[in-house]
Amino acid sequence: MIQREQTRRIPIHSSLLRPHLLAGGERALTMLNATFAAVLIFGVETIPAILTGIVVFILVQTILVMMAKRDPQMFDTYKRHIHHKRFYPAQAWLHAIRREPRV
Repeated sequence: MIQREQTRRIPIHSSLLRPHLLAGGERALTMLNATFAAVLIFGVETIPAILTGIVVFILVQTILVMMAKRDPQMFDTYKRHIHHKRFYPAQAWLHAIRREPRV
């Protein structure tokens, strides 16, 4: 009898696939938000500054959570995006002499 070749399955833990979020938002942005709120709260130490720091933290964190629900890696994608040029001219190789287009 010929034995069928079984498909090999390797279990991957779900924590390896999930994005690393902090309080529902991206880690770097959440830490930046918390740092800004802490500076505002502990740096000025007045009642209006404390209330403003708390309100700003809650509002910005809510926006970060909404962004993370839409795309958990949105900030990393944006960071890569800003490094690209607007236009890449066609050239034969990387160090080719750049020529302006004829009009």
